[in-house]
Amino acid sequence: MVLTGDGDTVSTRRDGSHETEKQDGPKRYPCQGFRREWRIFHKITAMHGVKRAWETKGCCPKIMWNIVLILCFIGMVVLIVFNIKDYINDNGSTQVVHQMEHNGMGFPKVTFCNYHSIKK
Repeated sequence: MVLTGDGDTVSTRRDGSHETEKQDGPKRYPCQGFRREWRIFHKITAMHGVKRAWETKGCCPKIMWNIVLILCFIGMVVLIVFNIKDYINDNGSTQVVHQMEHNGMGFPKVTFCNYHSIKK
């Protein structure tokens, strides 16, 4: 039993003759949705390495870009793990003390305002 590109199934009998069965519906490959989404993602992403790895012509540049992407991904995972471990193991505490004068805070005599940022 062999699957053709059209989605038909070709069976070979013992006597050497062939029989073709028409498959119903479109042929679906296991990763077809993933490939379609990846093609869309690589076109719109701001991660330029992904686009370079996908669109680069030639074997060596593709391998180089994929190695760079894999190393960057591994580095990202390592940094995230270290930051989470530091956050969990940090026993430090923060204390904020706000002290005011007895008669309250004085009103400033001059106030600086960036008029251009308001005007925009």
